[in-house]
Amino acid sequence: MATFNGISVVRRYNRPSPNSKAYLELYTLENGQYTDIYQVCSVHVFKKLDYDSTSKTIHYFQSSSTGLIEASSVSGEVAMVFSGISTETVDSTIGVYDSTAFADDAQSASSVFKVNGTTGRYAVVLKEGAAFMNPQGLLAPVAEVNEASSVSTYFDVWTVKTTATSPAQLFIDEFDLHDSSYLHFTEPLQIKVKNNLKTNRVHFGGTENLLINTNISVLNRSLGKEVKSTVRHSLLDSAQFKILRYNEDSANPNFQVIKDWMDVTHMDGADTLSISFPTSTWIDVVKDNLDNRRGVYHIQVKYTLLDQIIYSEEFPFNVA
Repeated sequence: MATFNGISVVRRYNRPSPNSKAYLELYTLENGQYTDIYQVCSVHVFKKLDYDSTSKTIHYFQSSSTGLIEASSVSGEVAMVFSGISTETVDSTIGVYDSTAFADDAQSASSVFKVNGTTGRYAVVLKEGAAFMNPQGLLAPVAEVNEASSVSTYFDVWTVKTTATSPAQLFIDEFDLHDSSYLHFTEPLQIKVKNNLKTNRVHFGGTENLLINTNISVLNRSLGKEVKSTVRHSLLDSAQFKILRYNEDSANPNFQVIKDWMDVTHMDGADTLSISFPTSTWIDVVKDNLDNRRGVYHIQVKYTLLDQIIYSEEFPFNVA
């Protein structure tokens, strides 16, 4: 399970349920690079089933003139609004808060956050029973409660301005809320896990991602395919990594720890771990000689899997 400012959340691809804290992220890129946008004005959540009939489509809540959310179209149909306005604190300030301000309180439940220390990465947390103020133009905010409370598919609609002078636009994504993932078995789960480093070579002076795949197999013959598929979701927790540099002198073998057990901050729906490696910053501690900074390094990951703490093998990779 992931955490956000130390509070447990469930990412959109890890089968969140209506009574969990569903963590919805948005990444923004420009010209192939993660880029901060000027403003996230709001995030609206709508149940997809409400827009799957012949008379309503995803564009039903969009104004024909502006392409933005039409207040009259969504009145009574919006399930949740994130805008920094709660029933306890009503003000006209709509902005994005640093994720270090996230707490399990009313204001956080209706706010938009920028993930601390990142570029182009924003998040909201959908919380059961969260109160919010539906701005409806901010003329007369209406107190409402999160209605994304049933198992279904939902739209999360982000209203953003990419620059100070650009018009607002909508970024539209989807997520599912599932039945609470309570399963029962008549025998202990037999789990086999294997990791594999996909990035074998990085270049000194750059910042590149080291990608480590995770393949989880459920070995119990008595379990059906559907149950096994469900079990494989959301098993990894508390993932960390370590990077080492071994002395290649066989007469005096030793190693140097470049980074010692740091948290893995990126993990996708396929349990692929992504570790950003700023080579010139981290490898500066190795040796003064530039040529000696190039060579073979090793990375190892560890994580919690059910009641086990799993250590991967040490994977070699080359810094050229």
